[in-house]
Amino acid sequence: SAESAERQAHRLADLPAMERDLSAIVREDVPWRTLSMIVHGLQLQWLEAVDFVTVWRGKGVPEGHKSVTMRLRFRDDQRTLTREDVEPLMQQTTQALQSEVDAEIRS
Repeated sequence: SAESAERQAHRLADLPAMERDLSAIVREDVPWRTLSMIVHGLQLQWLEAVDFVTVWRGKGVPEGHKSVTMRLRFRDDQRTLTREDVEPLMQQTTQALQSEVDAEIRS
């Protein structure tokens, strides 16, 4: 029924998510959509969401570039993820952004 489908759509996750922020300095002409598509295209295990956080232009960012911060949220239905689980996925994300849009990752 529509009522049970509605309930399922709003069920809260039992296990906590792990969120990691990543800031990438990219050319001014690289849109958020491109960055998001690169990350989603990796089809990372446990990736639940990629959200835009902020963009920064100014001190520490070269002329003609911007620093874009994104938040990646990972969650497993079976167990709580650890930093060791997520770190290789973050490395994979970093490498993809570097190779596809020549991003410089800010630490």
